[in-house]
Amino acid sequence: MAQTEPSFELLIVGDGCDNRTKRIIKRYQRDNRIKWFDFVKGPGFGYNHRNRVFKQARGKYIAFAPHDDILLPDHLQILGAHLDKNRLVDIVYSRPLWVDRKGQIMPSTFNLNSRKMMRHFMNEGNAVPAACFVHRRSCFDRLGYWNDKLPQAADWDMYKRILAAGSEKNFIFESRPTTLHFLASWRSRRTHDEWPHVLATSFAKKQSFIPDSLKIPVTEDEPEQITFWRLIKRDPAKWADNVRQAVGALIDGTQYYTTLDMLQLQNELDILNQQKTELEKQIKDQIQARDKHISELNVENARLHKELGRLDRRLHEIQSSITFALHRKFFSWIKPNSRLHRTLRAIMRRLT
Repeated sequence: MAQTEPSFELLIVGDGCDNRTKRIIKRYQRDNRIKWFDFVKGPGFGYNHRNRVFKQARGKYIAFAPHDDILLPDHLQILGAHLDKNRLVDIVYSRPLWVDRKGQIMPSTFNLNSRKMMRHFMNEGNAVPAACFVHRRSCFDRLGYWNDKLPQAADWDMYKRILAAGSEKNFIFESRPTTLHFLASWRSRRTHDEWPHVLATSFAKKQSFIPDSLKIPVTEDEPEQITFWRLIKRDPAKWADNVRQAVGALIDGTQYYTTLDMLQLQNELDILNQQKTELEKQIKDQIQARDKHISELNVENARLHKELGRLDRRLHEIQSSITFALHRKFFSWIKPNSRLHRTLRAIMRRLT
């Protein structure tokens, strides 16, 4: 609620929340900007509940505040100003800051102004947390609401529809970070493709490159968000400025880009090696299948040769039986011991 832009409403969507959550929200409901929607647990991520609340929003712009992320105090002011000044822009987002379990802050270099990253975003995966986005409410009227039939990533689907409607040119990237994105407590690992975060995590291991202001000591005694907010609320503007300066220095530094490029190349190399391993396995499997097939063909060939020999023997037996039967039948018509009988017997002996 400590935003420098005071003109906003906070619509809280409850998707099967427990009594503790309800008690916490009740303490803040004295602020008439807060509206609480207490729904029973809906299917999946409760997208149908969110759509019901979106339809009651009265503001010009829609921002998102996931329960496990932190919006810096000037988040609404900075991103809202872009939409105020640029009538052709439908959606704006700020640079993501990822925070790991140890309190390490790492900026993402994901920028939709890059054609490569735009293709990745539109076709492969989303590397920008929902908290970073703000879009016009009118997008819902023109393009519809979140697709509540999707099992996940309905927010990403909405952003893609907005960008597609504007030929992928109706957005602004705010390079200053305005949010902190934490690993959701209910996830043991991320299941969707967030390759900038993977690179950032690898890069963060090189501690000598990271400014101290991007390393926040955290303990296991409390959630990382509480530790961060305790520091931020002492002097929100100063804390945000210090972090942004550190992020700018880190991103602008040659070491950062050099290391990040190396990490990205290493990441691509790892993918190629994995593909090579999979291809080698496929080739090995095909060779084994071929050898097995050849072995089966050899067995079948031997069986057919054996069967052919049996058929030849049987054919010879049948031919002999026919010859013998004809011999007996023919000679039964001729007078025994006659000259013709003796001549034919001599011929048959020669033939057989």
